[in-house]
Amino acid sequence: MAAPGDTTLEHIRLRRTRADPTVARLRMSHLLGPLSLRPPAMPPSAVLLVREMKDPLPGRITRYFGPAPVATPEWERAAQDALGAFYEKAVRPMWRSAPAGADAVLFADRAELLACLARDVASGSASGPAPAWWWQSILRETPTRLPGSWVTVWAEEPRYVPAALAYLEARQQAARVLECIAPIQAWNLLMIVLRVFELPGLIMAREILHQAAPIENAPSRDTRGLELLPWEPNVPRTSTPMELGLERCALLGIGLLLHRAPHVAFTAALASRFQAWVGAWERLDATPVRTSPAQISKAPPVGGATPNPLHSRTPALTESILPGESRLPASGALPASTTGVTSPTPARAWEAGEFTRAGGILYLIHLLRRTELLRRFDTGLGGWELIELLGRCLLDDSPHLAEDNIWAALADLDGRDARTPPGAGFKPQRAYEAPPSWLEYIAGQTGFARFRSRGVEIWTEEGFLTLDSDNGERSSGAWERLTPARRRELRHVSRVRPISISVSPELRRFLHFVLPYARWRMDRALRGFPLHEALLRTGRLYVTATHADLVMPMNEISVPVRLAGLDANPGWVPELGRVVTFHFVRENY
Repeated sequence: MAAPGDTTLEHIRLRRTRADPTVARLRMSHLLGPLSLRPPAMPPSAVLLVREMKDPLPGRITRYFGPAPVATPEWERAAQDALGAFYEKAVRPMWRSAPAGADAVLFADRAELLACLARDVASGSASGPAPAWWWQSILRETPTRLPGSWVTVWAEEPRYVPAALAYLEARQQAARVLECIAPIQAWNLLMIVLRVFELPGLIMAREILHQAAPIENAPSRDTRGLELLPWEPNVPRTSTPMELGLERCALLGIGLLLHRAPHVAFTAALASRFQAWVGAWERLDATPVRTSPAQISKAPPVGGATPNPLHSRTPALTESILPGESRLPASGALPASTTGVTSPTPARAWEAGEFTRAGGILYLIHLLRRTELLRRFDTGLGGWELIELLGRCLLDDSPHLAEDNIWAALADLDGRDARTPPGAGFKPQRAYEAPPSWLEYIAGQTGFARFRSRGVEIWTEEGFLTLDSDNGERSSGAWERLTPARRRELRHVSRVRPISISVSPELRRFLHFVLPYARWRMDRALRGFPLHEALLRTGRLYVTATHADLVMPMNEISVPVRLAGLDANPGWVPELGRVVTFHFVRENY
């Protein structure tokens, strides 16, 4: 598939040209390569597939079809308008049936495309006697006669796999689609996803288990470990039926967790729970099970699947599994409890974009990554949740932003209802200590101690905290007592006054620890340029299951912000589970 943001033309038909086919191909590549054919109204992360488009201005694409041809601006605008018309009438095949003769199909992002592809390949509609034309170029080198061949395409786009699984789960089709792939395919795909999300602790779960205790020594069929699903409560157990087996269940559970709460996947507790859960499966599979011939079903597994968790690597499909368990019917249909559920609305408001006056809050992504705030502190706060809290505090002198769309967008990205304030699931720590990256730019090691009724704080000469402990613990190095005059100077940088929300005392303490450093680091990067002016960037924010795109007019470019590198594209951010991109366009809002 083409890279995001690219335009690919599969076939071009030229008339009235005497150029050699190879020469004509090179000239057309030079002619069309610099052009931007994306319709202006089309969201940045959307994928539009057009079956055929005629020349919008015949004979006017260029004045001279010789070496190094140049397209005319009017032809470029006409092509954009023509594709814009296709975009307006495009069909969304993920959410409703698309006729085989549709002129154009649309996907909100690449994850929706992958989900629709897997569903159609698994059902056979993508490789039947009349396959949909929009899959032909993608599946040209894939053996679509196999219902599990879609996993090959997914493996090429691992960062979008969690969102694709979420799309299928929203249609209650994830389990049925995963039944079509072999357990080893599911496990290998999971390992690829974990690598792109930079989760070595989960990757090593099986290896650590085998090194610690060989599964052959399992004393009994202890199933208690299977009841503790590592992805609960973020992913309910009804979404990951045990009938899928170890590998497919792990792919679905971890995938949905990475989409809904990526910050949880980076905790040591999740790695420990996942290792224990995998160990329970391994011990159960290693225990001999006596099965009479009458218990073996004669019906072949759906799509070559082996739903029995006791024998996920054997072709047998047993009738008896474990007490109290249910199994998908051999027909592959979903359980009765999940059928008849109304599918959610396919398009959210954020796919079409929403106006914001504080788009620069997304610049804080660079701050969070460079200061280890996304992985260092295990406080239960998601990355988007932390960005919202910092944004509300750093813009506390702009109360007019209380109703800005940016807050609802950040809540949606975090998986919260917009009416639920950030920080509801905050987990306080007894001590907060600055990571090594905070100390790289300080002038000296002398600290200032402030003793409080609940503990001690250690401040640097630059004006931020390196330790906040409630047990009297003190950091190493020389320190002096913080004077009342110095305390008054630090009161402004340590203030916690988030816009239009209230926070708990424990969350206030954490923000009191983080905000002084955030303000100092941002002021240092901006070289005195007002922080609130850097964050108040007008634009339109587009959000999908895989992307967050902020589109701003050219006049929103700020030289201090550019020199600080804050408006550079963050790109793929594993901790946030999104590709974040900043776009600057000529149009004004």
